[in-house]
Amino acid sequence: RGAEANFQKAVLSAANLSQSVFVDANFAEANLGSRGQGHPGPGGAVLRGADFSGADLSKTNLVNAKLNQAILKNTDFRGAKMGFADLSWSRADGANFADADMGWVRAYAAGMRKAGFRGAKVSLAQFSGADLRSADFSKAQFQRTDFTQSNLDGAVFDDIDLEEVYIRAARNVPAKLMGRNGE
Repeated sequence: RGAEANFQKAVLSAANLSQSVFVDANFAEANLGSRGQGHPGPGGAVLRGADFSGADLSKTNLVNAKLNQAILKNTDFRGAKMGFADLSWSRADGANFADADMGWVRAYAAGMRKAGFRGAKVSLAQFSGADLRSADFSKAQFQRTDFTQSNLDGAVFDDIDLEEVYIRAARNVPAKLMGRNGE
């Protein structure tokens, strides 16, 4: 536990680290995911309910990783590869996903207040029911991203690349997303 825990560049892609505590740990450039960016399946680490509060997961491979119910408060995911990762029911308030590749990410009912997604690729991602209040999506790229029933109060969508989003029953939808609904 703590900043002295250094897993930088570690290969833990098939590990089951559920419920582990990695507060402030360094996982920069580690491999916790499967090798490919393909269809969801086995190969990513199982990290259910693990506590990564304040940890550095920048440039980490998290493809197919199971992070559901994880505590990800103020975690650094800058530049991470997160295709098909499952962040459902996680608590990621204040997490930094800047420049992360989040294609096909599942973040159902995730708590992501004040999270930063600046420059992230969030194509085909699922944020249904997520709490995204005051999240920053500036310069992010969206393609068929689902915000159904999510709370977008105060979320920032400046200078975005937007093809299509789903916002049915979402709360506090910013004007920039209105008329872009895929449904």
